[in-house]
Amino acid sequence: MKFFDSVQDFSAQLWKQVANLPNQVSPTSTVSNTKLFKIIKVKEQAEYLGAIYLPYNFQNYWFDDSNVQGLIKSMSEEEKKKFGCDVKSIEWKDYIVNVHIPGLRRHILKEKGFSKM
Repeated sequence: MKFFDSVQDFSAQLWKQVANLPNQVSPTSTVSNTKLFKIIKVKEQAEYLGAIYLPYNFQNYWFDDSNVQGLIKSMSEEEKKKFGCDVKSIEWKDYIVNVHIPGLRRHILKEKGFSKM
Protein backbone atom coordinates (compact mmCIF):
# COMPACT_ATOMS: atom_id res chain seq x y z
CA MET A 1 0.00 0.00 0.00
CA LYS A 2 1.34 3.42 -0.91
CA PHE A 3 0.85 6.35 1.44
CA PHE A 4 0.83 9.96 0.27
CA ASP A 5 1.88 13.13 2.06
CA SER A 6 -0.75 15.29 0.40
CA VAL A 7 -3.84 15.22 -1.77
CA GLN A 8 -1.78 16.77 -4.56
CA ASP A 9 0.69 13.84 -4.44
CA PHE A 10 -2.22 11.41 -4.56
CA SER A 11 -3.81 13.17 -7.54
CA ALA A 12 -0.47 13.36 -9.40
CA GLN A 13 0.03 9.61 -8.89
CA LEU A 14 -3.47 8.93 -10.23
CA TRP A 15 -2.78 10.97 -13.36
CA LYS A 16 0.50 9.11 -13.88
CA GLN A 17 -1.26 5.75 -13.59
CA VAL A 18 -4.10 6.84 -15.87
CA ALA A 19 -1.58 8.02 -18.47
CA ASN A 20 0.07 4.56 -18.38
CA LEU A 21 -3.17 2.56 -18.63
CA PRO A 22 -3.36 2.56 -22.44
CA ASN A 23 0.23 1.27 -22.60
CA GLN A 24 -0.61 -1.53 -20.17
CA VAL A 25 -3.37 -2.80 -22.44
CA SER A 26 -1.06 -3.34 -25.41
CA PRO A 27 1.95 -1.33 -26.59
CA THR A 28 0.74 -1.39 -30.21
CA SER A 29 -2.98 -0.79 -29.66
CA THR A 30 -4.70 2.55 -29.92
CA VAL A 31 -7.19 3.62 -27.29
CA SER A 32 -10.75 4.23 -28.42
CA ASN A 33 -12.78 7.14 -27.11
CA THR A 34 -14.88 4.65 -25.14
CA LYS A 35 -11.81 3.15 -23.50
CA LEU A 36 -10.40 6.60 -22.75
CA PHE A 37 -13.74 7.61 -21.18
CA LYS A 38 -13.64 4.48 -18.97
CA ILE A 39 -10.07 5.23 -17.93
CA ILE A 40 -11.03 8.77 -16.94
CA LYS A 41 -14.03 7.41 -14.98
CA VAL A 42 -11.70 5.06 -13.08
CA LYS A 43 -9.47 8.01 -12.21
CA GLU A 44 -12.49 10.04 -11.08
CA GLN A 45 -13.66 7.11 -8.97
CA ALA A 46 -10.25 6.84 -7.33
CA GLU A 47 -10.19 10.58 -6.62
CA TYR A 48 -13.67 10.38 -5.13
CA LEU A 49 -12.65 7.53 -2.83
CA GLY A 50 -9.46 9.40 -1.97
CA ALA A 51 -11.55 12.38 -0.90
CA ILE A 52 -13.81 10.16 1.23
CA TYR A 53 -10.83 8.61 3.01
CA LEU A 54 -8.82 11.83 3.25
CA PRO A 55 -9.45 12.36 6.98
CA TYR A 56 -8.22 8.84 7.74
CA ASN A 57 -5.14 8.95 5.54
CA PHE A 58 -3.63 12.32 6.37
CA GLN A 59 -4.19 12.50 10.12
CA ASN A 60 -2.74 10.69 13.10
CA TYR A 61 -5.77 9.50 15.02
CA TRP A 62 -5.86 7.56 18.22
CA PHE A 63 -9.04 5.55 18.60
CA ASP A 64 -10.15 4.91 22.16
CA ASP A 65 -12.58 2.10 22.85
CA SER A 66 -12.28 2.24 26.64
CA ASN A 67 -16.02 2.98 27.03
CA VAL A 68 -16.87 -0.07 24.90
CA GLN A 69 -14.42 -2.18 26.89
CA GLY A 70 -16.06 -0.99 30.12
CA LEU A 71 -19.47 -1.91 28.73
CA ILE A 72 -18.24 -5.36 27.73
CA LYS A 73 -16.86 -5.97 31.24
CA SER A 74 -20.24 -5.11 32.74
CA MET A 75 -22.12 -7.55 30.47
CA SER A 76 -23.04 -11.11 31.32
CA GLU A 77 -21.59 -13.89 29.16
CA GLU A 78 -24.98 -14.30 27.49
CA GLU A 79 -25.11 -10.59 26.62
CA LYS A 80 -21.57 -10.69 25.26
CA LYS A 81 -22.50 -13.54 22.93
CA LYS A 82 -25.76 -11.91 21.90
CA PHE A 83 -24.38 -8.44 21.10
CA GLY A 84 -20.78 -9.27 20.08
CA CYS A 85 -19.44 -5.74 20.42
CA ASP A 86 -15.79 -6.57 21.14
CA VAL A 87 -13.81 -4.82 18.38
CA LYS A 88 -10.85 -7.15 19.03
CA SER A 89 -12.86 -9.97 17.46
CA ILE A 90 -13.26 -8.19 14.12
CA GLU A 91 -11.26 -9.67 11.26
CA TRP A 92 -10.39 -6.33 9.65
CA LYS A 93 -9.03 -7.66 6.35
CA ASP A 94 -12.15 -9.76 5.85
CA TYR A 95 -14.38 -6.81 6.82
CA ILE A 96 -12.68 -4.38 4.40
CA VAL A 97 -12.56 -6.84 1.47
CA ASN A 98 -15.93 -8.58 1.89
CA VAL A 99 -18.14 -5.96 3.55
CA HIS A 100 -16.81 -2.40 3.31
CA ILE A 101 -15.60 -2.30 -0.32
CA PRO A 102 -18.63 -4.19 -1.73
CA GLY A 103 -20.85 -1.78 0.23
CA LEU A 104 -19.04 1.21 -1.27
CA ARG A 105 -19.48 -0.22 -4.75
CA ARG A 106 -23.13 -1.06 -4.21
CA HIS A 107 -24.28 2.08 -2.42
CA ILE A 108 -21.83 4.97 -2.78
CA LEU A 109 -20.21 4.52 -6.19
CA LYS A 110 -23.47 3.46 -7.82
CA GLU A 111 -25.13 6.67 -6.56
CA LYS A 112 -22.28 8.75 -8.00
CA GLY A 113 -22.64 7.13 -11.41
CA PHE A 114 -19.49 5.00 -11.21
CA SER A 115 -20.02 1.49 -12.45
CA LYS A 116 -17.76 -1.52 -12.34
CA MET A 117 -15.18 -1.35 -15.08
